[in-house]
Amino acid sequence: SQHASAGALQSFELTTADISDCFHRLLLRGTIREFFCWPALSARQAGVTEIDGATVEDYELIFPMSNALPMGWTWSLFFAQTVSRTTMSRLPCLFRSQPLSDRGAPLLLTGGCSGHYSYVDNLGRISLQAGGGDAFVSEARQAFDGRGLLLHEVEHHGRVGETLGMVLD
Repeated sequence: SQHASAGALQSFELTTADISDCFHRLLLRGTIREFFCWPALSARQAGVTEIDGATVEDYELIFPMSNALPMGWTWSLFFAQTVSRTTMSRLPCLFRSQPLSDRGAPLLLTGGCSGHYSYVDNLGRISLQAGGGDAFVSEARQAFDGRGLLLHEVEHHGRVGETLGMVLD
């Protein structure tokens, strides 16, 4: 592998994507939903006449429960991060890529090295070699979309790219 000489510009490829409405697509199941009920309203106000096959009277109180991960709940962030990191770790195009995190080693871009990250609903891949971004997007779309986590805002950058509030150049 060759290292860029001092002052020489070396291009890189940064490919980024975002999980659309991530917290609304990750669903809660079971009784934990009972902790995230909305204020009560009458069955009439809710337009509900039956629940789980049982008739509901107009005056009965209904406590709507959300299926989506609640925004602001600490565990929502944990679950979203875990799902995105786990899904990224299974992409074949990233098997030789270095997973990046705030607690890991820095990425040294030399030769065929590449790195990738997932930060909650933000995904990215960086490399000195052009062309790997297309495989990343294709595999990520298949893996994430297949789980109901639709990707959008896919961007390919070279020489300069913005991600996670930083400009890489």
